[in-house]
Amino acid sequence: MKSWFAPSVALATISLSSIAAPALALSISYSDAYVPDASTVTTLNTIDGFTGGLTDAEARNGLYGFTDIEDVLSIQKFDPSLGTLKSAKLTFDTGLWQKAYYEHLGRLRPGNVASIKFDFEANLNLTSSGGTSVFDIPLTGAHDFTASSFDGGRDFAGTSGRKFSTSLNGQYQQTKTITDAAALAGFIGTGSIDYTFSASALFSVFGPGNLSAGVLTLAKGALRVEYEYEKESTSVPEPTALLGLGLVAGGAMVQRRLRAAAPRN
Repeated sequence: MKSWFAPSVALATISLSSIAAPALALSISYSDAYVPDASTVTTLNTIDGFTGGLTDAEARNGLYGFTDIEDVLSIQKFDPSLGTLKSAKLTFDTGLWQKAYYEHLGRLRPGNVASIKFDFEANLNLTSSGGTSVFDIPLTGAHDFTASSFDGGRDFAGTSGRKFSTSLNGQYQQTKTITDAAALAGFIGTGSIDYTFSASALFSVFGPGNLSAGVLTLAKGALRVEYEYEKESTSVPEPTALLGLGLVAGGAMVQRRLRAAAPRN
């Protein structure tokens, strides 16, 4: 009688336990921006007519308004159904557009010039609804010029006048990231959080007794919040459990094939 040897198959212990995959790191953001008054363009046209074209494309891009500004910017709170909030990053994007001009209208003795000195200061600020300063950008600058006797053209140009961008003119950004659990609690829930964007400016000029001078100051502001949060991933079977199931299935298949091939006595 011929016997057949059926190879043994080692079967792994099956475990039906599962493991949780690492939490997913995700982010979502919201923003709000200051919207200038509808009359801004009309006023800029008047100023351009008076100064012979003081403004430019940047001043007219629809983002800048006349200082002083006080406007509410709102950002949406984090929806806790999305996951667990880990941080809130606030970004304050702001800018100041400032140009000044002068024309010396008087007469000077031959060889003399008139000294003209400008001083500027401005402040770009964002405060919470409770009045706490969140971002603060103070700006200062000074410019000195000399001018001749009136050159006959009240155009803020030539030897007796000028139009110029001040040193305060520029784009500014500040950021702040909140990770403290107690502070983050204020960002969680429904509705929005309100902040106040403010922009103010002052200037002074010192010069001769016959001087026409001025300044145009515009500002813009936007606030963005980026929420970083974690979301629990769906549980998956342990790799050892999957391996065990595979060995069981494979072993059973081998045994069935061997039994089918063995001759009957």
